[in-house]
Amino acid sequence: VTQNSCSDTSSCYNITTTGIADNNEKNSLKVFPNPNMGEFTIQSTKEGVYSIIDELGQTIQEIKLDANNNYKMNIEKLSNGIYFIVGYTNNQMSRQKVVVNK
Repeated sequence: VTQNSCSDTSSCYNITTTGIADNNEKNSLKVFPNPNMGEFTIQSTKEGVYSIIDELGQTIQEIKLDANNNYKMNIEKLSNGIYFIVGYTNNQMSRQKVVVNK
C-alpha cells in the first residue's frame, strides 16, 4: 500500500479453500412451470422413481419416469402449498422445490 510518500506491505497469510466438488452431471430433474396453479410437468433425462412430498414430509404421490412415458409426466390437482420432488437416479439424489399457488 502506498500513500503519499509512505509505503508498507501487509503480512502474508496462506489461504486454503474448501468446498463441494462440482458434479459433472447436471441435475436431470426439471419441474415447470414453477410456481404454478396446481398443474405442472416433471421431466428427467434419466429413468427414476420420484416422490412428491408435501411440507409435512408426507408422500403425496410416487411416479416413475422412463422410456414408456418419455421421461415426462404431468401432475394435476394439487392444493396450494410447497412440495418437493425427490428421487434417485444412478445413486444420486435429485430434489426440486415446487410452489402451488392458485
